[in-house]
Amino acid sequence: MVAEVVSGLDPVAKVKSYVKLNEDLVERMLRFKEIHPLQLVLDLACGTGLITRILLKETEAMGLETKVVDLDMDMEALQTARGDLDPTRTDMVAAQAQDLPLRGDFDLVFFCNSIHMLGHNAKEKAVRDIHRILRDGGHLVISTSYYEGCYPEETRRFYMHWVKNALAIMNHKLPNREKGERVAAMDWLTPEQYAELLERNGFQISYLENHPAALPQNFFRAISEYRDFALGALRAAEHDAKAASEALKQAIRPAFHASGIQRCTRNWLEIAARKV
Repeated sequence: MVAEVVSGLDPVAKVKSYVKLNEDLVERMLRFKEIHPLQLVLDLACGTGLITRILLKETEAMGLETKVVDLDMDMEALQTARGDLDPTRTDMVAAQAQDLPLRGDFDLVFFCNSIHMLGHNAKEKAVRDIHRILRDGGHLVISTSYYEGCYPEETRRFYMHWVKNALAIMNHKLPNREKGERVAAMDWLTPEQYAELLERNGFQISYLENHPAALPQNFFRAISEYRDFALGALRAAEHDAKAASEALKQAIRPAFHASGIQRCTRNWLEIAARKV
């Protein structure tokens, strides 16, 4: 599931610091003996295939012949992924995360950087469907940087400056703009609520950690491209998505300067849960 962007395709997947975060996640998960053997893996809401590329590289180095199914609702993203991946080790499926047209005993499901985009009922349905397709003892790995607790207290000054400046820019350009509705991507859960979501749907938590990451300005420019993030951050109406994105991007450098920082720390939530 690639979040809809104002321009381009999955811009954050090109940011080196973001790629490194996902490389570290995959490496951590592959150390868990419980997830092996890794014969069949689902990269759920795969976007342009970043997690799959990392996973295939790591499993090949380990001498594993892992097969990965890439699933996303965005056909353009899947076509991009198809061009970058070994067709003998990957299959592509166009579908929604909360309505999986799959059968079989998957050893592992990665659901990275996307679950926050689903509303409450869709989150519940997606987790139930993942439980259905996993083998007994199989694992689900979730990561997100959009949850209650993702903003360390010391970054409050940066975010205050960023949003305040972006609102000023947008209101100057669109003085009579309408406010938008709260979007699903801004409907965040706490780590404890994610654990409860998994446990009531037949999973046992194996691993739950918050990982702080010091992120550069280009990461924040990239996430400003995502339509739902821009709409939610500035409470913008849908027809003002491009203006909201541009306002956020213009406000990043002044916010970093006003906060006296070179990088801004953001927490990343990682969870591994076993099907019981």
